[in-house]
Amino acid sequence: MVYANQQSYYDAINKSSDIGNSGPFIDFMLEEIQNALVGHKGKSNAEIADEKGLNHQQEKVLGYLRFDRHISAAAIAADLGMSARQVERMLADLKKKGIIRRVGANKNGYWEVLD
Repeated sequence: MVYANQQSYYDAINKSSDIGNSGPFIDFMLEEIQNALVGHKGKSNAEIADEKGLNHQQEKVLGYLRFDRHISAAAIAADLGMSARQVERMLADLKKKGIIRRVGANKNGYWEVLD
């Protein structure tokens, strides 16, 4: 997995080192793991993004939902450095486009990615 994307791997390490924050490296590794898992299950986030006309931030939000279907908009927002309201608007747009749906109540429900 890393071998196939070696340059991106090193770029993520360098970026993390430059800013003194492991976020870019963690994002890279999580995307690689997710892509490997999705390869066994269905379409990747990038494929869905291309088909549905999603921007990069919406694609990232979709990745968070696939990784942790119980994650809150506030948690996604904190990690992406956005407001919770911005993420809530993206979630509403993803629901409107038929990419995700909410199962159960807000407090104890979860997100389902439809692909």
